[in-house]
Amino acid sequence: MIPLLTASLCTEHSSDCLFEIKSFREGDVIENKNLNINHLVFCIEGCARISSTLFHDEMLCSKEVMFIPHQCECRGVAKSDITLLIHKFNNTVCDAQKCILHYLSTYHHVNTQIYCSRLVMHPLLWLVANGVMEYIAYKTADPEMWQLKHREIIWIFTKCYTLKELQAFFYPISGEHVPFRTLVMTHFPKANYTEDLATLCGYPLWKFRRMFKAEFGISAHQWLIAKRSERVLYYLKQPSIQFLDIIELLNISSQQEFNRFCKKYLGGTPTDIRQYYEKNRDK
Repeated sequence: MIPLLTASLCTEHSSDCLFEIKSFREGDVIENKNLNINHLVFCIEGCARISSTLFHDEMLCSKEVMFIPHQCECRGVAKSDITLLIHKFNNTVCDAQKCILHYLSTYHHVNTQIYCSRLVMHPLLWLVANGVMEYIAYKTADPEMWQLKHREIIWIFTKCYTLKELQAFFYPISGEHVPFRTLVMTHFPKANYTEDLATLCGYPLWKFRRMFKAEFGISAHQWLIAKRSERVLYYLKQPSIQFLDIIELLNISSQQEFNRFCKKYLGGTPTDIRQYYEKNRDK
C-alpha cells in the first residue's frame, strides 16, 4: 500500500502567494500570462478544454483541480460559462525542508514518469476553495490569510491523497528543491544555446555542463532541444497564433531556422504540423 505523506507546511513569501477568481463566458479564451509562478486552478463550476506545453486538450470540469507549473504556457477555451479559483504560488521561496516538493523527492521508491495534470477535489479541498471564494467576496486580501490558506491546501494534499497521486500531479517540478534545477527552470526560456543558459545561471560552461548532466541525466543541448520542441508544438497547436509570432516568442533567428527546426525535430514543416493537428483535433 502506498503511504500517505506526513504533514508538512510550506512557507511562502506573501508576494508569491495569491488567490483570485476568474470567470469566463462560453467560448472565451483562457490563458496564463504570468509564466514565472505556479498555478493551482480550482474549477468551481463549468468546464474548459485546456492545452499546454505539457498536455493537450485536457477537460477541466467542476470540482477538479489542475496544476500548471511555472514556465508552462497554457491556453484553453471555455466550453461553458466557467468560474475558476486560481492560486498562484512560487515554490522557489519555500524552505526546502518544509515544502511538499522536498517530501516528494525523498520517496524515490514510489517513482512515476506520468504527469497527471488534474485531480478530483477531495471534499476538504472543495470546502477550502469555497471558503477562499467567500473571503474574496468580502474583499479580504490579507497576505497572512493567503499564507494560511496555502498551508491548509498543502496539508490537505499530504493527508487526503496518496504519494503516487501527488508525484504524478506535481511531477513537472518534483525535483525543484535543488537550487541548480530551479535556476535552470527559471532561465531556460531565455536561452537558445547551452552557453547562453550557463551564463544566465552564473556558471562557467565546463562546470555547467557537468552539473547539468548530473542533475538531469542528459546533456544541456539535448534538453534545450526537447524543451524548445515542446514549446514550438504547443504554439503550433494554437491556430490563432501566427508563425511570425511564434518565431518572436521563442527568439528564433529567422523563418528559415524555424522551418529547419520543425523538419529536423518535429518531423515536418510548421504548416504540415499545424494542419495535422487541425485535422485530428476532434478525433
